[in-house]
Amino acid sequence: MKLEQNWMDVVAPEFNNLNIGTIYGAPSNSVGRKIKIQTTAIKDLKPRAGYSLTFLIYDVDENKICKAKIERLSLSREQLSKFVRHEIRKIDTSVKAKIGDKDYLIKVVCSIRKSNKIYSTLIIKKINELLSEKVKDKDMKKLVEEVMDEKLQSEIKKELYKIYPIRALEIREIEPYKK
Repeated sequence: MKLEQNWMDVVAPEFNNLNIGTIYGAPSNSVGRKIKIQTTAIKDLKPRAGYSLTFLIYDVDENKICKAKIERLSLSREQLSKFVRHEIRKIDTSVKAKIGDKDYLIKVVCSIRKSNKIYSTLIIKKINELLSEKVKDKDMKKLVEEVMDEKLQSEIKKELYKIYPIRALEIREIEPYKK
């Protein structure tokens, strides 16, 4: 039996039912599909180049409108390339945190001037501690807004500056944790 396929709009209820795209398919096969868009396309967020959001379709209503929720925030490779410089140490770390009712992996990239390895270790420990503390009572939308406003990064940077001067710090990715 062939399923009836149509073009369907995809909206994000978290952003006042903002239309984030269209998909082609049968309503029964649409749940679980993903759509990736640039954050600059969302009016409710401060525009920042290089960031994209991946939405997961979780429901299709009787009007063939798909509802999607935020699943992942990611930074492009082009934006990450600014961390690779001569005489600069790039520090990558990831923290498992509970956001809402799901476990997520928050990946952070930080750069400092080349220094003793002990500073890198101290910075990684402090990032893990600060992120776990700062995201525990937030939902995904609130966390995305703080990353786009650079509020979360600046709070972490202030604390890290007490250990060693930080050149740059970015949230590289927030993705669902897979066991």
